[in-house]
Amino acid sequence: MIPNPYPAGPRLRGDARESTAHERSQARAAALHARRLHPGPVGEVLQRELTAYADFGYRFDTDRLVPRLVAEILATPPPVSLEAC
Repeated sequence: MIPNPYPAGPRLRGDARESTAHERSQARAAALHARRLHPGPVGEVLQRELTAYADFGYRFDTDRLVPRLVAEILATPPPVSLEAC
């Protein structure tokens, strides 16, 4: 038998908490709002990342960066259009 040259990594804990439906809907709302706030590639990247976070369904970040981003985007008012005036 040939020994395995690639030893197994550390065992995964598997203790990620599942996101609630409310958290997932907030992330999706923030994804759409980010597209309005940041037109162009930046808004598209934000939208894709937040949508993927909502679709994944688990809170896998330990520093709570994505939930803080969601809160900040949702707290930012949409830009005022000159056509609305």
